[in-house]
Amino acid sequence: MQEKVEKYHIRPSNIYNFDEKGFLLGICRTMKRIISINQLRTKKLLGANQDGSREFISLLACICADGTTLPPGLIYQGKSGDLQDVWLEDFDSSREEAYFAVSTKGWTNEELGMSWLTKIFDPRTKAKAGNSKRLLLVDGHSSHVNLRFIDYCDENNIILGIFPPHSTHRLQPLDVGIFSPLATAYSKEIDHLIQSSSGFSRMTKRLFWRLFRTAWQSALTLQNIRSSFASAGIYPFNPSVILNKVQRSTPSPPPSDDEKPRSTPNSVRAIRRTIKAISKEGEDLSENVQLLIRATEKLSIQNEILRHDNRDLYDTLVQEKKRRKRGKPMGLFDKENPGEAQFFSPSKVEALRQRAKEIEAQKEQEKLEIAQRRTEKALVREQKAQELQEKKEIRARQQEEKRLQKKREKEDQEAMKLANQQLRNDEIRQKKQRDINKAAFRDIQANAAGNLQESSQTRVTHSGRSIRVPVRYQN
Repeated sequence: MQEKVEKYHIRPSNIYNFDEKGFLLGICRTMKRIISINQLRTKKLLGANQDGSREFISLLACICADGTTLPPGLIYQGKSGDLQDVWLEDFDSSREEAYFAVSTKGWTNEELGMSWLTKIFDPRTKAKAGNSKRLLLVDGHSSHVNLRFIDYCDENNIILGIFPPHSTHRLQPLDVGIFSPLATAYSKEIDHLIQSSSGFSRMTKRLFWRLFRTAWQSALTLQNIRSSFASAGIYPFNPSVILNKVQRSTPSPPPSDDEKPRSTPNSVRAIRRTIKAISKEGEDLSENVQLLIRATEKLSIQNEILRHDNRDLYDTLVQEKKRRKRGKPMGLFDKENPGEAQFFSPSKVEALRQRAKEIEAQKEQEKLEIAQRRTEKALVREQKAQELQEKKEIRARQQEEKRLQKKREKEDQEAMKLANQQLRNDEIRQKKQRDINKAAFRDIQANAAGNLQESSQTRVTHSGRSIRVPVRYQN
């Protein structure tokens, strides 16, 4: 390898190491167990505190000796060959770079390895290399040690270096200094997810990118990558690093608490450290001060537990709501070439997302238009109902006025009838009175005439006696 590096004058910016790593979604690297005091004494364990999901996702990773890295290639497990949109909900293509593929079991193969070489490695490293050779170090896996892979490397100015069998744990930089901290960081993320959700969240593929992204950023740092190449003796080229025994340096002891500047305690541990420091100083604390310290410690514990539980349960509810959302195929899979391995770049993912957003916006616009039409129809119906109600009220008022008019006319007619009847009655009474008066007048006249006649027919004799003169003698 040294002869090839010196022969082709390969710079560190052109030395790459490529390998794959598998992830079981819900399996932590370390097993955590919850036990009680009695079970601790009897040595009976309750069980592993981890999700246990065994869905498989493969990582294709490639690092460079200058401390840089290529975007990760992730192979999801899926029967359809197409990505689901919910798997990449947390993927932000504007700030993050990654390539995604789907295989039946989530494993890499010759087609996917060839697709990675031609669509990811060669385009992203050719400009930096210029006319220089690129050294690609791989293990003996069949996905990248085959005739097609080797021929493409020969034709495109790529030197393919293959590690001897059973030596990658010592010679391969990814195995020496990257995959181990990456697995540890990913296990910590799963452990934190399980602890923060109190065991309610279940690990799924839609949560993988969010956890993997954090682990990738924490593990693949500039220092870790350069240290991996140096520990493997590749760059700077130093075979003695592998041949000699690795001696671990004794870490320096941490500074004591006395050397650290004191600050206001804001956690239970800080309060306990302060109490221990006060006790070491030999100061006698009164009973009231001790009660106050215990109360402060108790309240601080309760506050920290409640704050922690509330924050974690809220995050759990959000993730559970996302988990129950049904996924939709993104349409990235080329159905015309079903047998071809396909890696989906961030640009394709972003283009499909933009298309999905446009479709979603169009649907929302259609919903708004439908809602607007419904609102307009409702307003028209309400206006018609209002007009109809107004017409009903007008008709009711008109009918009421007609009824009142008829009632008034009827009352007037009744009053007129009564007046006419009264007039007729008065006329009849007056006529009767006149008839009575006439009859009385005739009677008076007749009586007067009779009286006169009677008075004229009566005579008084000389002796003073009244006598009626016979008719024949009256004249």
